[in-house]
Amino acid sequence: KWYLMVCLDQCPPSPAFPSANGSLRQLEELEVGQESLNNSPLALTSHFAQVQFRLKQIVQCDNGERDALLQELEQFAFNGCQDLPTYETIHESLCSDFERRLAEQKVKHEELIFQLKFQLKDLEH
Repeated sequence: KWYLMVCLDQCPPSPAFPSANGSLRQLEELEVGQESLNNSPLALTSHFAQVQFRLKQIVQCDNGERDALLQELEQFAFNGCQDLPTYETIHESLCSDFERRLAEQKVKHEELIFQLKFQLKDLEH
């Protein structure tokens, strides 16, 4: 993955890849989409298991509780999978993580520059 990103970053514009930055963004969006698709079966399986469990509870309960449990199941079933991440949440997470790393790197660079300036002053005196 990183090799491909380096190659795309260094390749000259061509009809196949008009701009490296656009290709990198498209690659990132495809990776985010793939991650979302990979997480979808787990979320759907979990949701289905919860529906099955609630149905089992309804079958085994008294008639008095059955209506309330059926209404809860209906609400739960029609709310959909709440754990399923959207493209926006994944993209925001990736961007905020990248921005955090960039800020940390900037602080490290500033500290290094300060140390080098201090060492340079020591050498001059």
